[in-house]
Amino acid sequence: MDFNELEWNIKQKLKPSMKYFSIYIETPDGIIAINEDKQMTAASLVKLPILLEGFRQLENNHLLEDKLVYIDKDEMVGGAGVINYVSKSHIYSYKNLMELMIIVSDNTAANLLLKLFGMAAINQFIKSIDCEQTLISRKFMDVEASENGKENYTSAKDMIKLFKLVSKTNHHLTDSSRRMILKILENQQFTHKLPSYLDKDKSIRFFHKTGEMPGVSHDAGIIKYETKTIHVAILSEGVAHNTVSERIIADIGHLLSKYIKEIE
Repeated sequence: MDFNELEWNIKQKLKPSMKYFSIYIETPDGIIAINEDKQMTAASLVKLPILLEGFRQLENNHLLEDKLVYIDKDEMVGGAGVINYVSKSHIYSYKNLMELMIIVSDNTAANLLLKLFGMAAINQFIKSIDCEQTLISRKFMDVEASENGKENYTSAKDMIKLFKLVSKTNHHLTDSSRRMILKILENQQFTHKLPSYLDKDKSIRFFHKTGEMPGVSHDAGIIKYETKTIHVAILSEGVAHNTVSERIIADIGHLLSKYIKEIE
C-alpha cells in the first residue's frame, strides 16, 4: 500500500462521518490532515500534557520522583482507573501516579497530579509549544465545573505536537525522560482502538493514549516499525455511538499498520 492508497482508504472509512473527526497523521511519505485544527472535548487525552509537564518538573527536582503522596478519601473520583477501587492502598509515589494516569487512565491520579504540578504550569507548557487548541480548565469527573461551562479541549494537530516531543530530541524534555515516557505509553492497557488488530503482531509498537466520554472517542500516539515512525491522532466527537467511532479508529490503525510494514 502506498501513501495515496492509504489516504484514499482512510477517507473511505470516514464516510459519512468525516465532519465528526479531527485527524492528523504524519507518515514518512506525507501528511493526512482532516479538520486537524478543530477543537474538540479532550477527555483523557489531556493527561499527556500533564505527564510531560510532570517529567519536566521532575527533571528540575529529582527528589519528587519517589516522594510519597497520601490520597484522602475525598480526593478519589470514579470513572477510569483503579485507585478508587483498591482497598487499603492510599499511598503512591509521583511516578506511580504518572504511570497509573496513563496506562489505566486513572482519574484520581490525574487530579492529584493536576494539583501537584499545577494547572497553570501545565497550561503554560501547552502554550509554550504552540498548542493553540489545547486547554485544561477543570479536573476529571468534575460534573459541577462541566455544567458551569468549564471543559478540557484539544485537537489532532496539537496532540501530534505533544507526541513529537516524546519521539524526537528537543529542548523541552531530556532524552532520559523521553525514554521513560515512551515506556509508560507503550504499557497502555486500553488497546481496543488504534492497536486493535495487533494482538499477534509484536513487530509493530504502539505508544499511545486514548480518551473517551459519551459521544467522544479518541486515540493518539506513535507507531514504530523497525526504523520507520508514524505519528497519528484520531479524535471524534458527535458520533451517536462510541462503538462506531471506535471501530473506525481501529480500522484506520489497521491500515496504518499495513502501510508502515509495506513502505520502503
